[in-house]
Amino acid sequence: MDEQISIATYQSVRCRNAIVQFETVTLNGIECLFLEDVRQRFSTVTSLCIENTQIAFLRNENGQRLEPQRIKAYKDVLIDAFDPEEQCNDDIYTRIDRLDKNVHDIQKTVDLIHINSQETLITTRQAMTQNYELHEYTTPRYFYILPIEESNRGVLNSVKGYFQHQYKLYFLCDCSDNPTQRHVALHEGYVVKKPKEFIVKYGPHLRTTLGIVRILLGVGISILPLVDNIPGFTETKSIPRVGPSTTISVNNQLDMMTAAIREIETTAPPVDTSQTTTSTSQKTALHGAELRELENYLENVDTKKSLGNLHRMISDDGHVRWVCLEHYDTISFNNKLSENIHQFEAFGGTFNRETKEAVIEDKYLTSDHVTILCNLLKKGFTFAILKFVKCSLKNTTDLDQLFDVTINRSSICRVDISDLTVQSLIGSPKCICKYMSIHTKDHVVEIQAPRRYQNIDLKIFPQLWSQSKIRRVFRIHGFEDFPNDEKTFCGATQTTSDSKILSISHLHNIEFLNILLTNDFSISQLKLNFCFSSPTIMINLCQTLKKNQTLLELDIMSYTSFDNEQVMIELMKSLRNHKSLKKVSLFISDIKLSDEKERCLIDLLLNDSFISCLCLSNCFISHELTEALIKASESIKPYSFTSLELYRYQMDDADKSKLQLQHTEKKLANLLFSKEQYWCKALNKMRYQFQQGKYRLP
Repeated sequence: MDEQISIATYQSVRCRNAIVQFETVTLNGIECLFLEDVRQRFSTVTSLCIENTQIAFLRNENGQRLEPQRIKAYKDVLIDAFDPEEQCNDDIYTRIDRLDKNVHDIQKTVDLIHINSQETLITTRQAMTQNYELHEYTTPRYFYILPIEESNRGVLNSVKGYFQHQYKLYFLCDCSDNPTQRHVALHEGYVVKKPKEFIVKYGPHLRTTLGIVRILLGVGISILPLVDNIPGFTETKSIPRVGPSTTISVNNQLDMMTAAIREIETTAPPVDTSQTTTSTSQKTALHGAELRELENYLENVDTKKSLGNLHRMISDDGHVRWVCLEHYDTISFNNKLSENIHQFEAFGGTFNRETKEAVIEDKYLTSDHVTILCNLLKKGFTFAILKFVKCSLKNTTDLDQLFDVTINRSSICRVDISDLTVQSLIGSPKCICKYMSIHTKDHVVEIQAPRRYQNIDLKIFPQLWSQSKIRRVFRIHGFEDFPNDEKTFCGATQTTSDSKILSISHLHNIEFLNILLTNDFSISQLKLNFCFSSPTIMINLCQTLKKNQTLLELDIMSYTSFDNEQVMIELMKSLRNHKSLKKVSLFISDIKLSDEKERCLIDLLLNDSFISCLCLSNCFISHELTEALIKASESIKPYSFTSLELYRYQMDDADKSKLQLQHTEKKLANLLFSKEQYWCKALNKMRYQFQQGKYRLP
């Protein structure tokens, strides 16, 4: 029996300008085209049409689409397949956006190429100018001659008369393109040999330079080098003004020289200059051989060929200038500054020449960037403020290097940090400083931050502390509460062995201070401002002091009061038992007659010598306390009692006179009586310091 062979049939489908043949399937006597077969080639197709008429998908007797979705095949008709219209538009918009971005990127590249090309052209032009002028301008170009002595004009009635005079040549410092900002070189001048040949050869150029000299005289610039026999003139560092008589004398010389040049050029016979180059009778700038021949006309030329004590240098625009030593140093400094600024801006920094402020913003600083910046600072790139805004460092090693240079080996006065992150921190927030301002002056590092700021600010302290090698005083302002990671900070601070002075304002976290004072830190002096108002915390401070063995000086005088009797008793025990403490400054308030605080203070004054400064407020000063104060001031031991301030006090006039006598006899270096409240006096002092710019609010 013969086998029945089925013949495959196909449906033509067009999509996106492509026509594809899809095999059809016959089900229940209906030849169908399956949507999933079309989607295997065109994945986003959702509808099938014949001449813009959409073909309905086959459905069952309940009106539901048959699965898989299919349509009746029309083998003799071309069916169009379509994507969703919104998706088509989205694709178009996406492609347009991508194209626009590509065009924008291309434009940026073109602009960058244009900028680089312009910079290259400028650099090339400057290099060509520099190469030319280095070869041609081997001698200062701006010079002029004057008669050595004023002569009777009657002698100068002929060309021969002009040649009977001696002339001196003087140079001008080429420090500016503005004639009024130039000055005569600090040199006594050179006697001119063969003045006739010289004037004929350099006459046109001399007329120009004599005009510059007239301008200098007009604005009162000194022309002392024009006057002969000025002793020690080459050592003159400043250029004084000249008086009317000197101006008239030099003007006469200028008139005489101008007349000589004019007369010689019009009447003198030709000069044999076969041994020299062509005359400069035409008004062209001197260069090359003409300048090199200048020395042949001068007597007593320096063996080092430093004509006029001028030095050749190259300005930042590539031109060769001959300038005095002072301007040489200035221009060299400016050139070096421009070079440093260019390197600084090359890796993304900006520099304001007026405010001397350098800013690095929104930049990931690699180790190479940090090295470049540190090298610039070590080589003398100076500015007042360095700001890091939204910057990121590769690791803490780079941060250490940065702090080492900015704090110890640069002239930066202030470093502002905001939103600084370190990428390699593990187990800690990446941001280690939200905001902080670091001021350096002399041996002091002062850190300021907003109060109650986030804990992350303190993560930068270990680097600051450990890298502060030449700054012994460490001041912290702006934190009322330190976070709970004191051990992390304290562990890092022990990396340095140099003793430091620590001053903290607005601290109420006794745990931080407890760790700081009981872990063998190299802190020799501690000063607390606006700290520990609670008696409980003050007692904890006293207990902490008992455990410390390295502190030499303790200052809790400024705005931190001991007004509780129990605190006073604990403090006396702590101070007396301390093994290393040599000097203490205290602020005590509310002492009553014969109360426990008075007895403790009298005991300390009579039996111990570490009390150096006392500030007493709202206190009754008894005769017994006065005698103890006097005896303490008479001690000859080091760090003895030298300062006493009394605010809103009560005491006997006779006792007050005794204390004043101690001050008169210089046994008390500082003595102050005030009827004001201590806080009023302190606030007035801070306000005055703030107005004078000597106090910054925490």
